[in-house]
Amino acid sequence: MGSFVRWSEVMGGILAAAEVDGFLGNRDRMAAGARDDEEAEFLAAIYELLGEESWYARDVATGAAPGTTVHAAWPAGVEVTPRSLGTWLGMRNGASFVTACGRLTLQGAPVSGVMRYRLARRDG
Repeated sequence: MGSFVRWSEVMGGILAAAEVDGFLGNRDRMAAGARDDEEAEFLAAIYELLGEESWYARDVATGAAPGTTVHAAWPAGVEVTPRSLGTWLGMRNGASFVTACGRLTLQGAPVSGVMRYRLARRDG
């Protein structure tokens, strides 16, 4: 909520006293939805580039040159480095995302101690 924390507390109190339910009730869902949309767009860009081939974080990070679709969709707050991307992917391993390419599931498994990923696509 940033600098609006106190304001939201006051407004929440006023609305609660007036018996108005639901103030900021969808805040977490909305924040998650925005994040999921950004993540889905990024994974769709990787899928468009590599399809269902397997890859390492370093492959994507080194191939994400400015001007590419992958670079344009790169998640906010994540450095364009293999390590940062590897951490980001690791936190989403096994997750599914609805994208313009269909439903993509991020699948990662260690190969010689390094995570190797692929995006499995299901229509619908």
